[in-house]
This record gives sequence, C-alpha cells and structure tokens, in this order.
Amino acid sequence: MTFRATLFLTALASASATQTHAAGFFDTAGQTWGTARAGWMATETVAKQVTGSKLNELAASRQVPITITLQARNQDQLDRIVADQLTGTGRALTSAEMSAQFLPTQTDVSAVVTHLAQAGFHDIVVAENRMIITAVGNNKAVKAAFQTPLMSETSASGVQYFYNSQQVLVPSQLAGVVRSVTGLQSEEKLQTFMQMREIAPEMQFTRGMVSAAAVTNAVTYHYPAEFRTLYNANSLKPSTAAIAVIVQGNLTQTLADLKLGMTKAGVSSVNVITRQVGAASNDISNMGEWNLDTQTIVGISGGSLKSLTLYDVPTLSNSDILAGVNKFVSDNTAKILSISLGECEAAAKTSGFIAAMDAVFKIGVAQGQMFSVSTGDSGSSICGAKTVSYPATSPYVVAVGGTTLTTTSAGAYVSETAWKGSTGGNSAYEAAPTWQSGSNTRKVPDIAFDGDPNSGAAIYVKGKLAQIGGTSLSAPIFAALWGQVISNQTKTLSANPTASFYKYLPTNASLFNDIKSGSNGAYSAAAGWDYTTGFGSLNIANVSAFAAKTAGF
Repeated sequence: MTFRATLFLTALASASATQTHAAGFFDTAGQTWGTARAGWMATETVAKQVTGSKLNELAASRQVPITITLQARNQDQLDRIVADQLTGTGRALTSAEMSAQFLPTQTDVSAVVTHLAQAGFHDIVVAENRMIITAVGNNKAVKAAFQTPLMSETSASGVQYFYNSQQVLVPSQLAGVVRSVTGLQSEEKLQTFMQMREIAPEMQFTRGMVSAAAVTNAVTYHYPAEFRTLYNANSLKPSTAAIAVIVQGNLTQTLADLKLGMTKAGVSSVNVITRQVGAASNDISNMGEWNLDTQTIVGISGGSLKSLTLYDVPTLSNSDILAGVNKFVSDNTAKILSISLGECEAAAKTSGFIAAMDAVFKIGVAQGQMFSVSTGDSGSSICGAKTVSYPATSPYVVAVGGTTLTTTSAGAYVSETAWKGSTGGNSAYEAAPTWQSGSNTRKVPDIAFDGDPNSGAAIYVKGKLAQIGGTSLSAPIFAALWGQVISNQTKTLSANPTASFYKYLPTNASLFNDIKSGSNGAYSAAAGWDYTTGFGSLNIANVSAFAAKTAGF
C-alpha cells in the first residue's frame, strides 16, 4: 500500500491539528524511555542490551516482519470507561462507539502507512480496528523508519537472532500516534505453560473401578467435566457464553481430538469457529496445549456454548500473539479469551510488547471483554529471582495461578494447596491498579485453580488420554467457569471481575476456597490473598448468587 508524499504531509498536519495525544510514553516511575534525537520521538520499544557477544549488522537482504501498535485517542475518557468496567459500573461500548470515539483515526493510519512506505516497507496491512499495522522490510527500511540498525548474533546452538541496538524512534509528527514496534527482537516469544504425560490404560481401568465407598483422599487426574462439580458449578444452568482461545499452528489433530473428547463426555455438538490470523502454519509442536485449552472449556461448559472461537496464529512471536489478541478484540463477538501463554516481563517490556498488548487489552475491557491468563509454571522465579511473566501482570487481565487439588476417590472436593509451580510475585513494570494494595506495582496471581500436573486434566492427544497440568489448565478452567457465571445472570457483569474479587472476597469467605498451605519458592500460601494462589479458587455457585444480588459486581 503506498501513498503520495503530498498525502503524507497533509495527513501529518491534519493529525497534529485535530488529534489530542500524549506527548510521549512513560514507565511506572514516570520516566521517559531513552533520549530522542531532534525531530524524532521515542516509542516504548527500547534497545536490547547484549554483552559478551560479537555482533554484526543484519544482512541487507533479510526481510523482517514488524507490527506497529497505535495509540488510542482520548485516553482520559477511555481510562474512565475502563475504570467503570473494572468496578462494575457503566456499560460496555459497542464496536461502533469505540471506533468513533477512541480508535486511531484513518488520518493517523495514513500518516504511519506513508512513513513506512517511504522508508521502504512493503506488504503493509492495517487491522480492521486500526490499532495495529503490519509490514515487511529489510534493515535499510528499519533504519530509515525507526533510526536503529538491526544487529545479529548466533547462539551456541547455531540459531541466529536479531534485535534493534538503539531506541526505536518515529518522526516527531507521529509522537502520540505510534506506541510501540514489535518484531524487531526475534528471540522474544511466548511459551506455553503446560506439562503432559500419557495416562497408562491400567491407570484408567483402576480409576474407573474404585468403589465409591472406599473413600480415600487422592491427588489424581480429572476429566474436564468434573471441574464443574469440584468447583461447585453443577447447580447453575449450563454456560451459553461465547468463549475464545489463542492457538497456534495446524489444528487438524486438535479438532479431531476435541470431537473425540466431546463424544466421550456425551456432548453432541459445539459451534467451533476457527479464525486464521496471519499465514497458516503446519506446526504441531504445541498440540497438547491447544487440546488442553479446547477440551477443558468444552468439557466444563458442555454443548450449550454459544461458540468456541479459535484464533490461530502462525507462531508464538510477540507480533503474532498481538495480532491474534487484537483480532479477538476487533471482532468483539466472543466475550471471554483464554491465554495460556507468557514470557519474561523484562523481554516483554524491552520489545514494546507490554505497551502494545496493554493498549489492545484496554480496548477489549472497554468493550466488555475479559482475558483469563496463566501466570506461569516456574514458581517465584520464572526468568530470574522473584520474576513474573507477562501478559499475566497486565492490570487489564485476570491472572490465574495453579493449585494442587485433592479429592476423594468418589470425586468430591477435599482441599487445595499452592502448587509449587504457580508463578506469583510483583511486576517490575506494571503499576498497581487502584483495586490492589500493598505494593506500588501489580501483584499476581489474582485467583487460582487446579494446575498441578499430578492433579491435572485427562485430555485426548492423538486419540490417547494424556494427563496435563500447569497454569495452562488453570486459565481455561476459570474462563469456562466464569462463562457459566455470566450465563446465570439477569444483569451484565463487569468485563473484568478482578476488582470485584479484591473488593468482596476478603469479607465473604463462602465465595472462595482460601488456600493456606504450600509454597512456590520464595512465597508461601497464607490466609487471604498471597503470591502463590491469590485469593485461591472460587466457589462458583456462591459467587454467581452473590454477584446476582450485589450492585457493581
């Protein structure tokens, strides 16, 4: 897509004259990122610092796909609407209202597109909601557009990585229009949070033959539908929610296994929709993750779901995940998104991923959408001492940790302890939201559900049962159960219930299972909220009844 230079100048003048944008972007300490050159302004994509490596400039012929995230307009007003959504007041905006009042204008988009084209980028594509723009270009184009070269290094295993060696800048006329640029740091990508082992046939037989009278407490696997009973949701009517999942790669086997799991669970049909976001991929390396997500949600929800939408991206790179989440927000058809992924916060901050995703999450919350996100499986140190993962630390999501679930052999709930892998701690970058106290930065997790692989879910993978755990199980459990809560209301609940959890759970013990034992390394479970399981798991029927009679939940 190309535009004439005259249009570029006109667009920049128009944007400057008619739009109200922030002059720059700041971290939680209120400091700007980097020092901009004359005529250029800093974005939230900073230079990656590498020491002890011999660096070379990336070959001129190497083509690099990048994603630019734009800034929404009228931030103060948008923040008020988001705050109302988080505290259960006000109403969600429609897509049309969002476009008219807050999404980037076509003038802003045209200015950025023209800047990219003049720098030498091609295959420029604007997202439907105008929040992100993708393009492809070489190192020369990157330097012209963003004033930084791309440097490369080769790992010990022979893999070549590249990254921007200087702060990413844009022309000062685009200050407040461009928020961040992802795709310039190729090593940064998200990881799945699941652990899997095959269930031996004799284990299945033994489990099925245990007498209900011989009740002994056990840590064992659970079929997805059993979580509805274990978390006290059976008395509620079935879920009619529209739920979505971020997935990646070839889904042929995942869909076949989902159908098998549905048949075994007695579910006749579910409206499964696949949305391809970006190029199709044949990768099946993370199949177990997508099987876990889909079968858990359908197993808990049954066949009454309005829809299960799978947003399928090519890779787990920051840019591809951003595009998938933005597509969910832009479509605005499903209201709950489960994300069983994360990466080190420091990497997410440096690459501009935090800035980009938070901008998109904020739009989703204002539209009445909710994000259920796994916190990670590495305890209190996911990438260094006392570190946590993003996007779980975003203030616009529900951060879901993991527990070890103990049941009777008859399948009744006994207790939960903090699972040692449940990642929790303080964010190094995200400011504490108004509804959290005790820290200047965001604390995670908010709540927790079964995540220990030893008490994980029985999931079909390539036609055979596997036992899968991790907080990759915890997040879809909550997504499915919250869909059931929403389906049992005569009113519209908050798009993101986290603020309500912090307001009401501490004084209403019947709403949650308070987990007081177990550790994730640096932190131990205790009464009330803690860094291992947040407030613990929810008693779904009690939460649903309480929400129905409580204004602002």
